[in-house]
Amino acid sequence: MTGTHDLTVFGTYRNLYGLSELSSIAAGLCSPLWHGTLGVGAYRYGNQSLHEQRVNLGYSYRLGIVSLGLNLSYYQLSLESNGTRHHYMVDFGGIAEISKQLYFGAHISNINQASINVNERVPTYMKTGLSYRPNESLMLNTEVQKNLDDPLVFKIGVEYQVIEMLSLRMGFKTEPFVSNFGLGFSPKRLKIDYAFGIHPDLGDIHQISFAYLIRRSP
Repeated sequence: MTGTHDLTVFGTYRNLYGLSELSSIAAGLCSPLWHGTLGVGAYRYGNQSLHEQRVNLGYSYRLGIVSLGLNLSYYQLSLESNGTRHHYMVDFGGIAEISKQLYFGAHISNINQASINVNERVPTYMKTGLSYRPNESLMLNTEVQKNLDDPLVFKIGVEYQVIEMLSLRMGFKTEPFVSNFGLGFSPKRLKIDYAFGIHPDLGDIHQISFAYLIRRSP
């Protein structure tokens, strides 16, 4: 959202390992507001037996070389055998433009550490990363992610813009090791992205997303 300054709608669908119960869908809208960007969205994961839902409201603002964003979420977890629980969560992050080629970002989710019950909390993730863009066609990204209860996760990715409308991507992550491949297609106002991941034990991961620019900022 920190890089969006136009009125834009977006959506994404993700499936893990070919199982319908491990699918997620999200949709939202970003709009310029008060010299920043306002975003609203909704997310759902799972099936009737177990599913998560989130409604998000976020705002980002640029201060010099730094763009900061705050997101508030209404989170609902439903278990067929254990009823429904509701929580509110707060996320915060930012991106700093160190130079025209180098960017630094950091993000923390669920700052308030919302709990599912006395013994189980909604995961809190901390992420930090660098993006290096030596020219307009090439982008190299690295990221480190830490859940309070899990090992460090390292992510590396590269994107190459073959032509103006077509980009190719590849990368990998650890814990567990998953290799990823993808492409982006962006004719005029529409942008479509597809990603394919390979888990060595569980199978394939598919994700497709779109963004449509409704109106450019004046």
